[in-house]
Amino acid sequence: MSPSRGLPIIGLVHIDIITVGKSGRGWVRDAAGEYTQRIGHYATVSVSEVRAERHRKGMSSDKVMAAEAGNLRRAIPQGAYTIALTPGGESVTSESFSLRLADLGLHGRSNLAFLIGGAYGLHPDLIATADWRLSLSPLTFSHDLALVLLVEQIYRAFTILRNEPYHK
Repeated sequence: MSPSRGLPIIGLVHIDIITVGKSGRGWVRDAAGEYTQRIGHYATVSVSEVRAERHRKGMSSDKVMAAEAGNLRRAIPQGAYTIALTPGGESVTSESFSLRLADLGLHGRSNLAFLIGGAYGLHPDLIATADWRLSLSPLTFSHDLALVLLVEQIYRAFTILRNEPYHK
């Protein structure tokens, strides 16, 4: 079915976006806040941060990612459909992203958890166990920028599904 038909997202109740590390940058809070507020017209959404591990002398990036993966796993709501953001994930258009969200909602996946990694990305084991591996781009982004891009695309997906004028 074409996204221009105004598909409802049946059963989609809550979206959790979980990032590694804190954003102290005002522009990130402002931009992400703007889009999460807009998403609030369609679904509940929360953005949370887990502790980033410090890269200590002699500590491999794999150990840093493994520790952060543990922090992320503890923050994922039980039963949530997990979506790992990774450059090696599936590349989708805004329209196909919106249809995927609609399909998840139609099939009773009412809780989604998007995972955004830290400086080294997400641990391969966490990526492997995610329900969906999604790429925002083959480029690498800071977790701050990935957050802003993600919430904008989630908002865009809802407007596509509702055939609203934001998406052109």
